[in-house]
Amino acid sequence: MVTVEELKQAYGAVSMATENMQSAGVNFERAKERLDIDILKATANGQVVGSNDGARKAAALVLFEDAFKDRDEKESLFKELSNTLTLAQIHLNFVRDCIRIEELAKAK
Repeated sequence: MVTVEELKQAYGAVSMATENMQSAGVNFERAKERLDIDILKATANGQVVGSNDGARKAAALVLFEDAFKDRDEKESLFKELSNTLTLAQIHLNFVRDCIRIEELAKAK
């Protein structure tokens, strides 16, 4: 039998996972935007040069190595927290399905 506390915990887990994922998503987007702006500025200033896109990307990677690493770490965290949210939602659905099964069993 599913208790009210179990249902509250499942909703709480989804709520917390949603908040964490959204926060990580904002941090990732900000890091990505900052890096893009820095690369554009460096390209305009002649710090990032190259005869083709690959060469310019390589130059940017060298110039902004820490920023690329930061962006990649934030993206990884966002994906991890997105998976955590998916699992929390699956658990909530399971709890709600159990409640529905209990209701159907009582109706017979």
